[in-house]
Amino acid sequence: MDNSRILVKTGKGIEELKHRSLPQPLRSLLIMVDGITSIGNLRQKTAQIPKVDESLNWLLNEGFVESV
Repeated sequence: MDNSRILVKTGKGIEELKHRSLPQPLRSLLIMVDGITSIGNLRQKTAQIPKVDESLNWLLNEGFVESV
């Protein structure tokens, strides 16, 4: 995944924040996706969260976030 890419929440991601059905590590990562921060900066900010790359890929593949 390119570190310079920017991610934004999709409609599905915004709905998830209302319903809280994702496990906490995925939800925390979703909350941090703001449409401004690059993937590289997200990786730095979330160094304490295990498997960040796998989680970001899952959020992308499941439609909770998308690249702009």
